[in-house]
Amino acid sequence: MWIFTELGFFSVVRKREDSAEDMLTVRGRVRSDLESLRSACLPGASPVTESRMADYRYRFRVSAREFGAALGEMARGIGYDNFKNEVEAKQGWVRHDIYERVWAIMRQLYCCDRKGPQEGGSN
Repeated sequence: MWIFTELGFFSVVRKREDSAEDMLTVRGRVRSDLESLRSACLPGASPVTESRMADYRYRFRVSAREFGAALGEMARGIGYDNFKNEVEAKQGWVRHDIYERVWAIMRQLYCCDRKGPQEGGSN
């Protein structure tokens, strides 16, 4: 799951080693994004680790229950009416512009809304 928030960008997965303990691995490309998320709403998460050989250089583990509760907390805390402007206010114009490029790419999904299932659209 990819998640873009005003705190940062995260990729959340369940690695093989996470399953037995009902854990998730939260990954990111910017260490401060993960640190911000941990301090804001995931106090029980493991420390951030770094792996220079991994696609996502930084990561931590957290229980699926705590992560789910944190998502709800983040949703209830939304007080802005424009996400990209909030990102700029909290993280600056460089991050805003990166998110805006992602927004522009994802806007291309409108084509899937008009196509049938054989052409890549949903049922």
